[in-house]
Amino acid sequence: MIFLALQSLVFLAYGWQPATVPGLIVTGAFSAFFNVGVYSGLFLITLAFFPPAQRTTGVGSLVGFARLGGIVGPVLGGFMFELGIGRGVMFTILAGVVLTTMLSLIAVRRQTGEASATA
Repeated sequence: MIFLALQSLVFLAYGWQPATVPGLIVTGAFSAFFNVGVYSGLFLITLAFFPPAQRTTGVGSLVGFARLGGIVGPVLGGFMFELGIGRGVMFTILAGVVLTTMLSLIAVRRQTGEASATA
């Protein structure tokens, strides 16, 4: 969840900074770093979340959704640019998507924590 929060901040920085090559390279590198961290972390969460008999299905679904996002994301980004949405607004929207993921993980964590505490 920490990497998701940091990824969101990096997206905001990437979107709203002046379009200078050094700045975009640095924020792009941080974005790639946190993206790999989030992806790896979601694998670990998925492994812990599903019971052993359903683990391959859970991890396979994670990989499938990640690949779907890898396809749909650039297409939606192209549509947003075509509609005249600037880099700042587009990356603010992406930061919101990342924060939504983080909030979903917090909700699941609370729900599963409460369920195990009452059991």
